[in-house]
Amino acid sequence: MSDVIEDLAAKQEEESLTETEPQEAENTPEPESETPASDSSVRLMQWEGDVDIDLTGMNENMIYSEVYNMMAEPDNYIGKTIRIYGEYVHHYEESTNRHYYTCVVRDALACCASGLEFALVDDYVWPDDYPEDGSEVVVTGDFNVYMEGYFKVMVLENAIIEKCTPKVS
Repeated sequence: MSDVIEDLAAKQEEESLTETEPQEAENTPEPESETPASDSSVRLMQWEGDVDIDLTGMNENMIYSEVYNMMAEPDNYIGKTIRIYGEYVHHYEESTNRHYYTCVVRDALACCASGLEFALVDDYVWPDDYPEDGSEVVVTGDFNVYMEGYFKVMVLENAIIEKCTPKVS
C-alpha cells in the first residue's frame, strides 16, 4: 500500500513541476493522419455529425468518472452521441451465443476499469473488420441501454471505429 501512495505522491509532484507548461492529456489520441492504424484489417471510419460527449480529450480519471456516471445514471445519456478512447476487448459468451465488443477505460492508477459495449454499424464483419484484443481504439456511437436478464447493459449503437493503434507485443 505504501508503494502505491509513494507512486501517487511522486506523480502529483511531477505534475505540479510541469503545471506551467501546457500539455495534452496523456491518453488523448493523435489525429489519424499522424498515426494511421498499422493493422490494415481494421476499417476506420469518420463520424458524420455532432458528438454530445467527447471523452477523448480527458485524462484517465475524468474518462473513468464519466463512464461510471453513465453506468450509475444511464437514462441521462440515452440518445447522446459518445466518443470514447480505450482498450478494445472482445468476448464471446456461450450462454447467450453472442459476441461482445467493449472499449475499456481505466483510472490513472489502472486499479479500476469500466467499459462500454459497442455495436458497430451493420457493414462491419467480425473478425475481419475488428481490431486485435488490447488495441487502443477511439469508438463513437449512440448511447442506449438494453436488458439482458435482470441487468441493464449500456451500449454504443451504430458505432464506428475512428482510430486504432494495434497492441504492442
